[in-house]
Formats: sequence, structure tokens, C-alpha cells
Amino acid sequence: MNTVAMVDIDTPFGASYIKVDGDLKLKQKSPIDVISFYNEYEYENIFNTEGDIKDYNFNDIADQYYSRDFSTIYDYDTYIVPMQNPKIVKLEVNINVPVFQKILYRNSVFGKIKFFWCQYVAVLIPVAGIFYFIMQFVFRNQIITTINSNDIGVKKQKIL
Repeated sequence: MNTVAMVDIDTPFGASYIKVDGDLKLKQKSPIDVISFYNEYEYENIFNTEGDIKDYNFNDIADQYYSRDFSTIYDYDTYIVPMQNPKIVKLEVNINVPVFQKILYRNSVFGKIKFFWCQYVAVLIPVAGIFYFIMQFVFRNQIITTINSNDIGVKKQKIL
């Protein structure tokens, strides 16, 4: 996904050195559908195309970017050294991309069924095994007295 990191620096007296350090965080307006595939944001950088940069309007680019469902926010801190040389300004920008970011998605019906089935099997197998070993222990050691009875009489067969 192509993204934008914007920095707004306001120095009334100018600066000779500006350091910006921050994190690039993902922002979602709505959860992602699991079934769908998003390729609408996979396009080349607009400034790599032929043409003059004066042909692009920054406000239109910003409006289009912030109207997307997925965008990023650059959360930053600045360090500014006051002006020493009016002709030289050094700008240093550090962008940290956190490894673990929360991505919201909407699960499909089959995903929910699969999750339910995994949970059912994960609970059923240990509980059935424990029940089997308890019952085996109870009947083998005769903790509960049991009597075998046969109410049906044995029929003797006549041999011809």
C-alpha cells in the first residue's frame, strides 16, 4: 500500500536543523472483508510519472488520500535548532513502522463455522479423555458396586 507521511513544522524565526522522529500508524475507517481483495491502492507514486509537479494540487491529493478507508497517521515529535545560517536548512526525518499493528477485519460465515468447530473439538477431546479415564478407574477399582443381572431366562434348545 502506498502511503503518505506528512509533517507540519511552524518556525516563526526559521531553523538551521530540524529533526523529526515518529511512528507511522495504520488507520482504518471500516473493517476489511475477508472475502474481498483490495488492490485499489496499488498504484505508482504520482510524482514518478511524466509531467511537472506544478500540475498537481496538494489539496486534491490530500482530500483523496484522507477519503480512503485505509490510511496512515504519522505521530511525530520535532526538535528544532534556531537559525544559524539563513541559506542552509538540514532536515532529518526518522520514520518508524511498528511491527505489530491492529488490523480490523469482518469474518465470513465459513470462518465463524471453522472457529466454532475448532473450539468444539478442542474442548470435546480433552473432556472425553478425562471422562473415559475416570470411568475406567471407577469400574476397574469397583468404587461403585455393580451387579450383573439377566432378567431374560435362558432357553434351552431341543436337539433333534
